[in-house]
Amino acid sequence: MNNYRKQLIVIFLIVLAPFGASTQIEITNQYGFGGDGITELDMLLLSNNEGHYVGLSSSSTDGSGNITAPAYGYSYGVLKYYNQNNELVWSRSFGGDGSEYNFRLAEVNDGLLVGLSSFSTPSGNKTEPAYGLTDGWLLKLDFDGEIVWQKSFGGNQNDVMFGLISTPDNSIYVAHRSESGATGNRTAPLKGDQDFWIVKTDADGETIWDRSYGSSGTDILFGIDQLSNGNIILSGVSIGASASFDKTESPYSAVDNWILAIDQNGDVIWDKTIGGTGVDGRGYITVVQDTIYLLASSTSGVSGLRTEPLKGSQDLWLSKLDQDGNYISTHYYGGSQTEDARGIAQIESNHLLIYAISNSDASYDKSENRRGAVDFWTLLLDLDGAIIAEKTIGGEQADDPIHAIYMNENIILAGNSFSDVSGDKTIPRFDINNQNSDVWVVALDASTLEVIEHRLPLLHAYPNPVQDFLHLDISNFNAVERLEVYNSAGILVSTQQPHQQEALVKLDFSSLAQGMYTVVIKGDSGVSMVKVVK
Repeated sequence: MNNYRKQLIVIFLIVLAPFGASTQIEITNQYGFGGDGITELDMLLLSNNEGHYVGLSSSSTDGSGNITAPAYGYSYGVLKYYNQNNELVWSRSFGGDGSEYNFRLAEVNDGLLVGLSSFSTPSGNKTEPAYGLTDGWLLKLDFDGEIVWQKSFGGNQNDVMFGLISTPDNSIYVAHRSESGATGNRTAPLKGDQDFWIVKTDADGETIWDRSYGSSGTDILFGIDQLSNGNIILSGVSIGASASFDKTESPYSAVDNWILAIDQNGDVIWDKTIGGTGVDGRGYITVVQDTIYLLASSTSGVSGLRTEPLKGSQDLWLSKLDQDGNYISTHYYGGSQTEDARGIAQIESNHLLIYAISNSDASYDKSENRRGAVDFWTLLLDLDGAIIAEKTIGGEQADDPIHAIYMNENIILAGNSFSDVSGDKTIPRFDINNQNSDVWVVALDASTLEVIEHRLPLLHAYPNPVQDFLHLDISNFNAVERLEVYNSAGILVSTQQPHQQEALVKLDFSSLAQGMYTVVIKGDSGVSMVKVVK
């Protein structure tokens, strides 16, 4: 410990300038969907037949806008299939007398699996019973979009389908956010106020088992994926939960991320709680080469498992774990205001795409000012979490990205938009009364991206450990905005704005308690940090 306390620990950030003069990423195409009601994007999916699927939810009436599928109930699901030339091949709608929403898609050898959350009795083209308030509705389609079979899953409360995967052994895993106990065709008990409810079926939709996973609090599912060993990874948020039921680790705050692995029989292999002292919400996952990437929204400072200060009021926290749940690394992305995670996707075999809403101007990891109230913000990363490129896209109102895919050297980013023609948006709203959201799809040219690295100077600090005054050599920095000191809980305890001509700054530590501190220097070109022990 004494040797450790004598070490000078210097941490610096690599700031990537992703858009050089010759490598500006460009919007190559954009289009949208909408009608006279609310139209929202749920999911995009690449097809093995070189086309792609677009899943929407809409409350628009027949014949309005460009939905081009019959309307059912209050809201209904719309599925569109496009060929490799981006030509519409077919459009189908699914619904009953109530509401259907939240498309989930998975392609299999002989067709397509479609998952929806349903608030309808048997009606329209729904033939399965309603068990409670909201059920999971699973359909098998052929490649022409025609229904082959359908099943519904639910108890007596809300069971919202939020994940759907098909595995190499032709099993189907249907994942729900559930408030039901053992009622309807749910046999698993409710754990806490809300839990993860997983139904495993065979290739024909017949239930093999159903299991629930949760704590004594509220556990909200956000992601499901599979490892090569057959284990299933589940992720989400745990609220107000101590170690209980399937959750074995104590919380870091009232809201943490929670991730667990189950085997093919539904037994828990491991679980991990991830968080700091703030709110660490959402929890989207993707598995790449048996490495797990978990994307969260965070308001935590340096605390718990978080190792860097917060950027803005909320930023993005990317955790990298091995298949046994061991931490590999963490990365943080954000601007000076608020970023809220919306998803993470694998791009080819060696890249990640994360996307979020943002209301930050150019700052920290953002190179462009916001366009409106909130914008699409997307980052292309390598598998080590380094930024290759990032882009802000928006109109003058609120624009919310929901899903993304990579197709024909283009990043296809799609979401919901309240903007009319403005900013980057060149297509008008479908709702002429400007009251409802439309779906906005944007294609970004990803064929010419390059990485341009700029390393900030090292921040030298002494003595370390410190007793009364810490000296910082900032002679290699330009345009220093301020110096900040954070305690081990991520709380800002001191701030100072140096004079520009100062090469050596003195920080007063005399009134601070013993412990670990992070000193942050913020300038016009990025951030550097040093950890200091008192």
